[in-house]
Amino acid sequence: MLYEEKDLALSLLNVFTFSRSDSVVQERPRNFHALSIRTGGSGRFEYDNRSFSVNRGEIVYVPAGRGYRVSAEYEEIIVLHFQLWNYRSMEIQPFVPADSTACEALFRRILAEWERRRAGSGYRCTAMAYELLAQLQIQAAEARCAEGALRKIRPSMECLERRLLDPELTVEDLAACSAMSSVYFRRLFREAFQTTPRAYLTSLRMGRAKELLASGYYSVAEIAEQSGFPDAKYFSTAFRKVVGMTPRQFADSQR
Repeated sequence: MLYEEKDLALSLLNVFTFSRSDSVVQERPRNFHALSIRTGGSGRFEYDNRSFSVNRGEIVYVPAGRGYRVSAEYEEIIVLHFQLWNYRSMEIQPFVPADSTACEALFRRILAEWERRRAGSGYRCTAMAYELLAQLQIQAAEARCAEGALRKIRPSMECLERRLLDPELTVEDLAACSAMSSVYFRRLFREAFQTTPRAYLTSLRMGRAKELLASGYYSVAEIAEQSGFPDAKYFSTAFRKVVGMTPRQFADSQR
C-alpha cells in the first residue's frame, strides 16, 4: 500500500474538487499520480478486468501511467495530483479509512490552503499530504492490532453471546473462555473494542432493554430479568445512569 512505504517522497502539482452526474469516463494514462476522496456519492472503477466500488469517505490512489474507466450516478471528489519518488506500483489502490471524517477534513484543509495561493502554501499542502499518509498508516496499524486482538478473544466473544442474559456472567468467566488472565483479557478487549468488557456487556443489555421497554408489553422487573440484570432495582439504577432517565420515562417517551 502507498502509505506503508517508509521513504516516500512527493511533490504536489494540483489540488481541486469537482462533481459529476450520470457519467462514464475513460481516463487515459497520465504522467502524475492521484489520490482522491469521495465527499459525496460513489463511483465504480474498472481496469485490467478488475472492478471495485468507492463510496463516500473512501480514498483511491491511482498511479502514474495507469488508465482506467470510472462510472458514477453522482459523485463529489477532492483530488491531489503529485509527482512521486521511491514508490513503484501499477495497481489502483482503494482505502477504507477507519476514521473517514478525519481524512476528509485533511483533504479539505489541503484544498483550502492550495486555493489561497499565498507564500508557503505549497509547502504547507505538502506537509499536510504527508500528514494524511501518516493518518492512513496509523489507522491501518490500529485496525490490524484490533483484528489480532479480536482473534485471540473470539472464544470469549462466543461465550458472551451465549451468556448475554446471564446476570452471573463475570469478566473472569469471559477471560477463562480464552484461557487467559482477566488482566490480559481486558487489555486485548480494549484494543479490539475501545471500551471495557463490562461497559460493552452493559451496552448490549441496555439495547435489549430499550427494545423491550419500547414494546410496552413488559414490567420493569420482567425486562430486568430478560435483559441480564440481577434485579429491577439494579437495572433501574444502571439504566438511569446510562440513558439519563428511568426505564418508565423511557417507555413513555416511545409511545
